[in-house]
Amino acid sequence: MYQNESGPTPQGGPGASAPPQYRSDPQQYGSPTQPYGPAPYAAPANPLGEAQGFSIAGMVLGIISIPLGTSIIFGILGLVFSIMGEKRTPPGVKNSYAKAGKTCSIIGLALGVLVWVFVIALYASLIAWAVSLAKSTGTNLNGYY
Repeated sequence: MYQNESGPTPQGGPGASAPPQYRSDPQQYGSPTQPYGPAPYAAPANPLGEAQGFSIAGMVLGIISIPLGTSIIFGILGLVFSIMGEKRTPPGVKNSYAKAGKTCSIIGLALGVLVWVFVIALYASLIAWAVSLAKSTGTNLNGYY
């Protein structure tokens, strides 16, 4: 009970606090479930807007392109989505997702190209070895060489 008030004592005996007083304007003072106004720390608005989806997709594809270096398509798609996300980013907003996506995609593409160059060189050397072995043993290649 408050000073200078008469009436029944609040539950809990003397010294217990009174139940919260609800205001008539729920937008200004909150709702019955939140009687003292809005939460002091609301979730911030999404500053990237529609660019966030493209940027995250580019980053994920760029990360996937690194261990899957033989599939260059992930690096290409990651680079395309990261560039699209970067172009759709509002001016003055930092887009770390797109930057990470571009970086990982370029690394994945470079690794993919190196793997394919190595594979082609390996097959070319195997074919050259087989041809030289066939020539040295006198085997007829039947028009294959």
